[in-house]
Amino acid sequence: MIVRALVVVSTVFALAACGTSATPSGTGGAGGQQVASKTSYYRDVKPIVDAKCAGCHVAGGIAPFTLASYDDAKKNAPGIRGAVSSKTMPPWPADDACNSYLGDRSLSDAQIAAITAWVDDGAPSGDPKDEGPALDTSKEQKLSRVDRTLAVPISYTPQIEPDDYHCFIVDWPGTQPEYITGFRAKPGESRVVHHVIAFLATPADVPKAQALDDAEPGPGYTCYGGPGFNSAGWLGAWAPGSLGSDYPAGTGVEVLPGSKVVIQVHYNTLTAGALPDQTSLEMKLDTSVAKVAHIQPWANPGWLKSGGMPIPPATQSVQHQFAFDPTSVFSGGKPMTIYGAGLHMHQLGKSAKLAIARSAGSETCLLQIPNWNFHWQGMYGLEAPVSFQPGDKLSVSCDWDNPTMQMVEWGEGTTDEMCLGLFYYTVD
Repeated sequence: MIVRALVVVSTVFALAACGTSATPSGTGGAGGQQVASKTSYYRDVKPIVDAKCAGCHVAGGIAPFTLASYDDAKKNAPGIRGAVSSKTMPPWPADDACNSYLGDRSLSDAQIAAITAWVDDGAPSGDPKDEGPALDTSKEQKLSRVDRTLAVPISYTPQIEPDDYHCFIVDWPGTQPEYITGFRAKPGESRVVHHVIAFLATPADVPKAQALDDAEPGPGYTCYGGPGFNSAGWLGAWAPGSLGSDYPAGTGVEVLPGSKVVIQVHYNTLTAGALPDQTSLEMKLDTSVAKVAHIQPWANPGWLKSGGMPIPPATQSVQHQFAFDPTSVFSGGKPMTIYGAGLHMHQLGKSAKLAIARSAGSETCLLQIPNWNFHWQGMYGLEAPVSFQPGDKLSVSCDWDNPTMQMVEWGEGTTDEMCLGLFYYTVD
């Protein structure tokens, strides 16, 4: 069954928010107007840093240094200049020529000019009383509230090297039907966590999950490829770069009383070694939604077979592509509405694309990542949801360079590869 076979990760809806889709305002460089002949940190740069950078560059954040003060910014000024000039920071891998997305974190040309001018002027502080106006962050993609937190019940140290897939069963305390309308996963030790997926175990599935847990000593159980049973679906997920957000307004993933959540954590110890981790989930909940939503991975089931997705050694631009009509499997032949799209590859990835091949011959691009970066993944919310009609095909395509002398195939390990699309949808 496709839904069980395609397990490994990307999601968390929208790559959320180190920064924001802010619309600049004001009169200085930060406001998108003419850059002053002599810039200052407080007037021209701090508003940009606060809106676009501080979400990641904070103590305990995923960035390698903080930008909480002028001193922090001045110390890192040359690197900041290089990163914004090359447009590698703030990270925004999606090709905007493909579609329009919520929460675009990229900087405007005026904002880049303000930062580079400030560095070139010697990174002056200016007067804190002259701080420029804050940027508009009203369109920022983030988890607006946390109604429930679920955590792996005990700290776990990976036992299998270099890749340990481990599942933990967590009770769902709800006493009435609830809908997850926002999601964020928080790895306890991000240096060893490759991905997190929260699977739904319905009341009928709970005995199957519990039997797997009981059969293996210690906390949780080993779960390569999925939770070990035909899960009702994903509740949310995390991959490097994902920061969490609300799901589209009026939609949510249903969870019934008596269900449990199976948290799959993929640990990879190649870089940091076997470090203890206690991952947790944070969720926004509502008691009703206009439309029940689903999160669906998408790939060719044939790729999962041995040799099914070969990437030969010492090769460049190796491509694999798959297209099929998902309505025949997931919606009973009814039209669907797609609200968000994601892509997932591993470290050899070069580019990837998820698109709809229309039955009439045209194409609707959902998401294209022209320069793949393993460290910045996630799901992108579409500004305008897209209709998917029976007879259309959902196409996922990937491109790799393999400089190694090893044949690389689809696999669960970080040094293996994947070509996985992901879409968040409702049935019309």
